Amino acid sequence: MEKKCYYVDFVPFTFPDRNYAELDDYLETHYKEIYAKKIIFIAFSLMYYYDCHVYLDEEMSESFSNFKKKDLRNIGLDILDAIHS
Repeated sequence: MEKKCYYVDFVPFTFPDRNYAELDDYLETHYKEIYAKKIIFIAFSLMYYYDCHVYLDEEMSESFSNFKKKDLRNIGLDILDAIHS
């Protein structure tokens, strides 16, 4: 039996239309910290509910080269949170 696989990307690099930029700017100013905490909660919950693999994107792997191309699923939530912060 094949397993279904999904990618979860919480912050899109492309936006549906130019009007999204105004919303993005507003949320960045007023809700970024709240949004970040909720996304971390969702991501960490999904990690423990489903079998998963966690990797840094290219931008983050430059700052944390010791974690580049390494599955971070089992390094601990405190370390993952520190990478995010």
